[in-house]
Amino acid sequence: MVDSDPEEDLEEIQREAAAEQAQIEEAMRAKIAAAHEPSKKKCQEQKAEEARKAEEARKAEEEEEQKRKEEEEQVAKEKAMEESRRQQLKVSCYRSCFLVRTDFSFADVETKTGGEEKLGGWTLMG
Repeated sequence: MVDSDPEEDLEEIQREAAAEQAQIEEAMRAKIAAAHEPSKKKCQEQKAEEARKAEEARKAEEEEEQKRKEEEEQVAKEKAMEESRRQQLKVSCYRSCFLVRTDFSFADVETKTGGEEKLGGWTLMG
């Protein structure tokens, strides 16, 4: 039988135990990382979904704003066209009155009719 030094044996046992402990810890870290992977992936998917929804909401808001602006522009154009028609009709009526040598004032007509201009059965909206 070979005599061995008890201190050396103890050191050898401690090294083996430390190596085993390191392997166990490494295996546990790997298991923990594997267990967290689905959670990380789910979290990343949720963030991506939130970003996609935010982008869709931003685009919808931009489209709504564009529609509103287009509607406002259309209303303004329609008002301008209506005003242009009214002015053309006033000029036409004025010319007709001038041709028959009638003194005619639109301001007097508006005052007498409460803001509506009436000419020979025609009502000019003002």
